Amino acid sequence: MPAHDVLPPAATAVDRDALTGLPNRQGLAIRLDHAMAVARRERCAAAVLFIDFDGFKAVNDTRGHAAGDAVLREMARRLKVRTRDTDTVARWGGDEFVVVVERLDDTRDVAALAAKLLAVVAEPIAIDGDVLELSTSIGISLFPGDGGTADELLSAADAAMYAAKSSGRAAFRYYSSRMHEDAQARAAVGDALRRGLAEGAFDVQFEPQWDVAAGRLAGCEATLVWRRADGALVPAAAFRADADRCGVSQPLARWLLAEVTAHAARLRNAGVSLPLSVGLTTRQLADRGLVAALEQMLQKRALTAGAVQIVVDEQTAADGARDVMTTLRDLVRLGVPLALANFGAGCSSLGVLTTLPFRTLFMARDVVARSAGETGEVSISGAVLAVGRHLGLRVVAAGVDSTESALRLAAQGCHDMMGRHFAEPVDGAELLSYCRRRGGVLRPAIEAIEARDHGRPVVALFDQPARLAADPARR
Repeated sequence: MPAHDVLPPAATAVDRDALTGLPNRQGLAIRLDHAMAVARRERCAAAVLFIDFDGFKAVNDTRGHAAGDAVLREMARRLKVRTRDTDTVARWGGDEFVVVVERLDDTRDVAALAAKLLAVVAEPIAIDGDVLELSTSIGISLFPGDGGTADELLSAADAAMYAAKSSGRAAFRYYSSRMHEDAQARAAVGDALRRGLAEGAFDVQFEPQWDVAAGRLAGCEATLVWRRADGALVPAAAFRADADRCGVSQPLARWLLAEVTAHAARLRNAGVSLPLSVGLTTRQLADRGLVAALEQMLQKRALTAGAVQIVVDEQTAADGARDVMTTLRDLVRLGVPLALANFGAGCSSLGVLTTLPFRTLFMARDVVARSAGETGEVSISGAVLAVGRHLGLRVVAAGVDSTESALRLAAQGCHDMMGRHFAEPVDGAELLSYCRRRGGVLRPAIEAIEARDHGRPVVALFDQPARLAADPARR
């Protein structure tokens, strides 16, 4: 891209970002209008690159805002170094930046610029004696093809940036009309979630956990479901990212905890002692008022802090974000038990166990799924169980969906299991009657029988209620 003598309008104090010295949104609008005017007059093109740093929030959370500001200033400098004098580098807000490329003779040159920006951002940066490494996601829109106004170009570049981030990050993407459709769909989902929260369109389901050695119900894990306007039930995993994006994730967490504590009180009043667990996401745990809200809920219903267990994903605990760790430590001080989910799936699992006093480990579902095909004495599921026994922690195998997995896990000494092999999730309205109807006993759908394996008791589980002799080959 050849440089030209005519520069875009100079920034004034009013349209300049105080932290980085770059043009702010107001200054960007002036320069983008100038770039489009030049392109119309000279019959050339212009480009907008929307830049978002991957994982920047963790810098602020773990190292403080002063370190985050230092990173932003350095990144602003790097972006300026890799662009021409006729280009504009502006700070959009937070960790988002925009580059406007004027007098673009060949649109293919934008790809080369985007690659340079990816590379310069990825270079290590020294902050407070530590070396950090970041990546970035870049979305690209072109004038006049992708929009005729500044707002249209910025919206298109933002949609392309989101596509780059969704594809794995550390990448750039050109805008396409499909991205606009996807952005509109995400916005519609966000609006529907906000309406759903206001109109009571969410429910709670409980997945039973069974102590297969004793043949009894040992607890339940609560999960959020969304009843859409068309009547479809949508599990939380399907709308979690949209809830985070549209700002309803934290209110939903408080609503979920209120429902779970209400169910815990209802069970207690009926004479049913059943621990309830609730899984919360990184964004939900970053809510600084969450612990105080939960404490009020427990006091309102005269529940002990141990009535509800908070389940944390292994990756969330491993990331160690400051707000999240503050919440978890405050929960521990309150007396709320913590459980670590997805254990065994990541290489950081063992180190995570030293960060907080977890009481329960939920074995990762993919580890459970592989357990059915494992042979011999050495296995990942067996290793997870050994870690749990060594540390005195309860281990729950999550996602036990087959007889083979149940048999293998039971043979390894796993007593606590949950999954569709045992029971489908139960609606909140049916939880109490379900507990009473089953009487706390795991029959007749599953038959529990005891066998002997080298002198150690083993529980084997079968689909049929017939008493079967233990087959060592199936273990």
